Order: sequence, then structure tokens, then C-alpha cells
Amino acid sequence: MIASELAGQTATKPHYYQLLSALHAHLRPSNYIEIGVYKGESLNLALGSDVVVGVDPAPIIQVDVGKARVFEMTSDDFFAKMDLGQIFAGRPIDFAFIDGLHLFEYTLRDFFNVQKHSARSSVVAAHDCYAWDEVTSSRERVTDFWTGDVWRMIPALQQLQPGLEVRTVDVHPTGLCLITNLDPDFNVDQALFDATVEQYMNTRLPSTPEGRAQVCNLVACDWPRIVESLPRRN
Repeated sequence: MIASELAGQTATKPHYYQLLSALHAHLRPSNYIEIGVYKGESLNLALGSDVVVGVDPAPIIQVDVGKARVFEMTSDDFFAKMDLGQIFAGRPIDFAFIDGLHLFEYTLRDFFNVQKHSARSSVVAAHDCYAWDEVTSSRERVTDFWTGDVWRMIPALQQLQPGLEVRTVDVHPTGLCLITNLDPDFNVDQALFDATVEQYMNTRLPSTPEGRAQVCNLVACDWPRIVESLPRRN
């Protein structure tokens, strides 16, 4: 179990930064991309990688991000306009962290764009996949603390690409979804993508903690089991 430095504030749950840090240490990714940089704390955890990329239209970086290249643009523009082969020196993305706009269709699109430039052994993490309640998980932000409806990404993604392994680790405050068994050759049909987004757009958040845990496939933050679930890399 990853030790929690926030005991008392978060019961026994580690913070998601702790899990991200442990993943970096275990995976040792050569190429890393982060969508949604904000203040730069999570980007700082990736500085051991050869290539570190952040994408955010309005970052407010307040910590050292060293050699990281931060592209001040939307993720849609980044994937449409930038030469990722040049940026990542012709190698796949090994590890990605998606924490951008908190609307599930954007997270879905970010995932599929990352997957195209990844490998079977790559890992994608997505934040805010365990919703607390309907107010903080609404599509319109009405509270300071806000996950948006990112939780809807999980059932939609599993429907669009059933071969993926998708689980949300129970870390503070809103879980960290780990997506593995990627297929860089997978292409989602745009019409099917749009229909799936429309299908899940008005899906209600389960009213019970058990229902919310089930919809995001919530698992305990048990580090040995997390390691077992990660792809083996040469």
C-alpha cells in the first residue's frame, strides 16, 4: 500500500499525486504527455522522463517543470496541428495523464488521440473519474470543487473499445482511472463516437456509493495489485 501523507484529512486514502509518482517510478516512461497542466505539480513528477510534454490553453505554472515543453493550446489543436513524431523523437507515448476540461466527451477524445501515438504497453491515467454527487459532477460548474461528468467516460469508453482494461484506483479526492491494453491501430468511427456521447450525455449518476463505485470500476489502492495489472515492458 502506498503510504498516505494525508491521514486524518483523507482517512487512509493516498493522494492521487502519490499514485502518479509511484507509477512514474515503476514505469520509468521515456515519453510522457499531460493534458491539463494547471499549476504544474503533476508535470513536475515526470521530469525523470526523456521527453516531457504538457498541453494546456491557459497554464498557471507555479513550480519547476524543468525541461518540460508546455504547449499553450487546446488538446484538440495539439493533436491536429503538431508533429508528434518530431516531438517524441519517433517513439510512442509511454505514459499519459489526462486532466483537461472536465466534460466526458473531451476526455474520451483526448484518450483516443493519445492512443494513436502510444504502444500496446503504454498506460493512460485519467483524473476525476469517481464522482461524489450530482452537484459536483454536473456539466455546468456551480461549486468550487468540481469533477464534471468525466465519470461518464468510463462506460462510454468500454462500449466503444471493449478490449481495453479500465479501472479506477480509489485515491483522494476523486480517483485515478488507469487504462491499459491499448491498441494504437484502433480507429473509432466518428458517427459511432457521436452516437455514444449522445447516449451517455443524460445518463444519471448512480445515487449510492456502491453504484458510483461500480460504474467506474473502483478498486482499492493496493500497490502490489496495481503493479500486477500494469503491462510488462521490455
